[in-house]
Amino acid sequence: MEIEKNLAPLDALRLSFRDMDEYADYRHEHKAQLAAIWQYQAALGNQEKPFTLNGFCEVCNSATKFYARPVTRLDDPSNFHVKWASLRCKCGLSARERRVASLVPIGKNASIYHVGHFSNLAKYFLDNHPNVTTSQFKEGYKSGFIDNEGVRYEDLTQLSFPESSFDFIICTEVLEHIPSYEAGLREAKRCLRESGAAIFTFPWLGGNHFKHRVRAELTDDGQIHHHLPPSYHGDPASPEGILCFRDFGWEILDELRANGFRDAFAYFMFNPLLGYMTLNEPVIIAKK
Repeated sequence: MEIEKNLAPLDALRLSFRDMDEYADYRHEHKAQLAAIWQYQAALGNQEKPFTLNGFCEVCNSATKFYARPVTRLDDPSNFHVKWASLRCKCGLSARERRVASLVPIGKNASIYHVGHFSNLAKYFLDNHPNVTTSQFKEGYKSGFIDNEGVRYEDLTQLSFPESSFDFIICTEVLEHIPSYEAGLREAKRCLRESGAAIFTFPWLGGNHFKHRVRAELTDDGQIHHHLPPSYHGDPASPEGILCFRDFGWEILDELRANGFRDAFAYFMFNPLLGYMTLNEPVIIAKK
């Protein structure tokens, strides 16, 4: 386990864990610290109206206001909470997107592939890095096809790129929508250069959940079988949303190693000044 500093409960934390056991050990050793963080975010988010937090964005490198929109709690409609991963900076990036962007060096001539063309994060990379490829998925479009608007289409499970094409592959909120997601892991590894890294986010069960929670799966005849009520996530390219097939547990780290990556770990960031308000949603980093 890598821990940069042993800090007070509400100071900055940057933690990485290779497996659930390391995470469990940390939770056991820092119960009071984690309880303080939970109480802090719960109290702060229990507001009826939208609010802002003063802070500093390490991505746009400026003082900013982070915008929060409370929603009612499902377990207690009289109280409110904030989905802190969506805490947005004036630059347009959410906390989840800023965490990812902060991991890719700015000003370097690294080759970057961003899975998804229409997101704010894709626009950030296109605007701030000199060597970026983005793509969109659409049923029936062959990998490598480019339309009249210049949008490239790729299927993550069958990428058209040669081996060792990129230094970074960014894949946020995508894997949960792919029934055969392990094929996507193998393709990401194939298309990375040596010492490259794939960076993922997706719905995270966390805690002591090792196994994924399968919400739906494809049957042999191509039909969708739902194990749980269908869950559709917002998608900038699809107004009706897109079906979620699974929520991920800690076993994804073992699966990344089993599918060819040299190592993989879950990276957590907590820093209220930078607008990172929770330790519940990691960025997954897989190294080739």
